[in-house]
Amino acid sequence: MPDAESKIWHAHPVRFLEGNPIVGYSKQKAGIRLMFWSGADFEEKNLSTRGGKFKDASIC
Repeated sequence: MPDAESKIWHAHPVRFLEGNPIVGYSKQKAGIRLMFWSGADFEEKNLSTRGGKFKDASIC
């Protein structure tokens, strides 16, 4: 993602495109959690969707 801006957002590294969060990760006891904003639209059964404001989905 060469055009993405990298920021620490809510204590996690997140990549942004045009000011919108796209992907980030966090270290947890179970391993590394990869988070996708708008990931609920991926229709991927292995993603845990939370359906909040950003329709986020993640996998650990």
